[in-house]
Amino acid sequence: MSPYDERCPVCGFRWSAVSLAEVPDRVRGAAEEIIATLSAMGPRVGERMAPGRWSALEYGGHVRDVLVSLRERVLLACASPELAVAASMFRDERVDLGFYARDTLEAVATELRALAALFGRTVASVPVGLEGRTLLFPGRDEPVSVTWLGAQAVHECEHHLADVREDLARTMG
Repeated sequence: MSPYDERCPVCGFRWSAVSLAEVPDRVRGAAEEIIATLSAMGPRVGERMAPGRWSALEYGGHVRDVLVSLRERVLLACASPELAVAASMFRDERVDLGFYARDTLEAVATELRALAALFGRTVASVPVGLEGRTLLFPGRDEPVSVTWLGAQAVHECEHHLADVREDLARTMG
């Protein structure tokens, strides 16, 4: 299956339904909603609500780091005349090794807001004709385009917004 035809089995997100032009607003909007949800959790924001789940604060840190990683991949794809290979971001290892242990709500909120804005500006700046440039994405067999990378940022933000909302609901129930 082409990466553009995919649908997330958990949230139903469709990569092909996202245009590069809508990425900046959707990423910024979802980031703001993540920040608001994290803030609403109060002192429980760093608590893991169930086995096998990260804390809401860890999800916020993950989204922040995804935006850094995806921005670098957009730049790599645009700047590489040949098919580039993107490095893994080691998402689980970041949590498992404790790289989010010193994150605070204030730091994650500030950084997530800044990274959402930076990612949005980067995507909006992609030169005409380069949105179809591709690279090899970790864990995928087929190259993905700059447009797919933008849609992936939207998916990560919106998918993990649902995760933090679920954690908020657990604090209230």
